[in-house]
Amino acid sequence: LENAPLNRLYRHHLAVSLRHSGRLLEAEAELRKVLEIDGRYTLALGTLGALCAQQGRFLEGLKLTESAYTIDPSAPLGGQLAALLLNTGATSRGVSLIDSIKSGSACAASVGLVLFHALLGQFAEAAHYAERAIEERYPPFIATTRPLLISTPQWAALARRMNLPA
Repeated sequence: LENAPLNRLYRHHLAVSLRHSGRLLEAEAELRKVLEIDGRYTLALGTLGALCAQQGRFLEGLKLTESAYTIDPSAPLGGQLAALLLNTGATSRGVSLIDSIKSGSACAASVGLVLFHALLGQFAEAAHYAERAIEERYPPFIATTRPLLISTPQWAALARRMNLPA
């Protein structure tokens, strides 16, 4: 970052690392720096949306996630968006979106379903889809889902499956 302070990806990786180490305020500040550089950077929008949701700030998380999903309608963002829609009272839209992810063959649909269930506090269901995501070897699985699952009873078994410390 010293050599490339405007590099969005480097800043995003730093924010993800901060989030994983539990330094949520610093992670949020770094994500906001990324969005100052590029307000349409989907990785930062989606991660900040998830971070807000993780802290119970569902309306703010919804706004950020909706912006990211408009740019990149991927299954992981769709699952996150569906959960935030349900958490903020837009039930029919959230159910419709998650049903389309469940019935489709989108890449990383299982990760979208992990995010959906984890953000709704349905950790057994999230772990079920995490098992599938692990089998699919979706590269950003850990970065995307670990902060939401690490404090659950299911995390130890998932971590063992990936040869990670629980």
